Amino acid sequence: MSPVLFFYVVDALKNANGILAFLFVAIIIGFVIYVIAKWFTTFDDDYSSIKNSINYLKLPIIVLSVLLVLIPSEKTMYLMAGSHVLTEIASNDRVKSIAGSSLEIIEKKIKEYSEEEAKDSN
Repeated sequence: MSPVLFFYVVDALKNANGILAFLFVAIIIGFVIYVIAKWFTTFDDDYSSIKNSINYLKLPIIVLSVLLVLIPSEKTMYLMAGSHVLTEIASNDRVKSIAGSSLEIIEKKIKEYSEEEAKDSN
C-alpha cells in the first residue's frame, strides 16, 4: 500500500469511527425519547410496541458496537504500519550484514577501550 493511500485510509477510518459513535449515541437517545413519549401517551398499560422496538434496535446496536470495537484507533494503525516497516527492514539481507559488521566493530572498539582503561589504571 502506498503511503498516500495509507494516510487516507487512516483518516477515513478515524472519521468513520466518530460517525459510528455518533450514530450509536443517537440511536440510544432516540430510543430513550421514544420510550418516554410512549410511556406518557400509553394509558392502557400496553407496552408491547416498546418491546417490539427493542427487538428492532438489537441488530443495529450490536453491529455498531462490533464496528466501534473492531476499527482500530489512529495511533494503533500507525503503530501497526511502523511495525510492518520495521519487520521489512529487519528481514532485509543487506541490513542484516551491515548490522552484523557494525556489531563486530563496536565489540572491537569496546575491547580496545577496555584494554586502554586497564593500562591507564595500572
